[in-house]
Order: sequence, then C-alpha cells, then structure tokens
Amino acid sequence: MSNARFAGWPIVALCAAVMAALPWAALAGPRLVCEKDVFDFGERSSVETVQHTFRLENRGDADLRIERIRACCGATAALSATVLAPGGSAELEVNFSLRGEL
Repeated sequence: MSNARFAGWPIVALCAAVMAALPWAALAGPRLVCEKDVFDFGERSSVETVQHTFRLENRGDADLRIERIRACCGATAALSATVLAPGGSAELEVNFSLRGEL
C-alpha cells in the first residue's frame, strides 16, 4: 500500500518542475516595449502638421520583426528598423496633419 502512495511522487515532482519553469517560458521570445506610448501634442492650430518620435525597444530574448505599421486619419508613420535584435531599439516617427481635422 505504501509503494502505491510513493509511486505518484515522481509525477508530482515533474508537474512542480514544469510549473516552476512556466514563468521563465512566458518571458521567452521578443517583447516590444514603447518608452512612452501616449503623447499629448497640446493645443495646436488647424493648419499645422505635428510630429513625434516614439522609441521602441525589444526587451525579449529573440529578434522582434515588425511587419506592418498602419496609420490613419491624416497621419503618416515611418519606422527606422523592422527587425530589432534583443536589446535593440528603433524609432517610430509619426506625422499628423491637423488640416481639416479640427
């Protein structure tokens, strides 16, 4: 009877080891971080074009590939790099024409 009770210990130990490794597995791969993801342009006239550059970083442990950026509503966006190595960064320049928007 006692042998049957101990037979489950290797399975419990294996499950505990897998669960302990899950937080590390969740950190694997690329991880996009934007230094400041919101920017307030303040009050502007309706004929201006405003610009801001966002800094993007890959804080993961694998290459981060940015395949597409979509801009709308009179905005344009340009990315300085489409592949960010671990620890690498890129700049995302956004221009927004206020003409006809206010």
